[in-house]
Amino acid sequence: MANHTYNNEKTLTQVLQEIKNDLSAFATTRYEMLMAEVKEKVHMFKVSLPMLGAAALMGLGAFFALTYAIVAVIAESMDSKYAWFFGALIVTVVYGIVAGILGYLGYRELTAESLAPNRTMEVLKQDQRWIKDEARAA
Repeated sequence: MANHTYNNEKTLTQVLQEIKNDLSAFATTRYEMLMAEVKEKVHMFKVSLPMLGAAALMGLGAFFALTYAIVAVIAESMDSKYAWFFGALIVTVVYGIVAGILGYLGYRELTAESLAPNRTMEVLKQDQRWIKDEARAA
């Protein structure tokens, strides 16, 4: 079968080539959008996970300092000299505050955005609606 053009109309081959090019550009754009969004999510984890690790370390330090303070109370209650107890208690409070702040910041970073690629999903939903509208119009 020969491809003929009448009145400046495109041939079937040209139309199919355009559709192929459009679909290729569509897929490439959506893939790049998905990869950009995934990179943002990975960056969020790179920022928040070290904070959560530091919070865990500080919390463990607070636990050990609190344990030391309790031991100091028992030891000093027999001798009635509490100077080193108050030092251990201050360290416990400071570690606890630092652990709380780091834990809150890390948790806030993790929960600020969902892990799903929301923007990409919204664009794909819009594309789906557009395709349905075009199909109805045709």
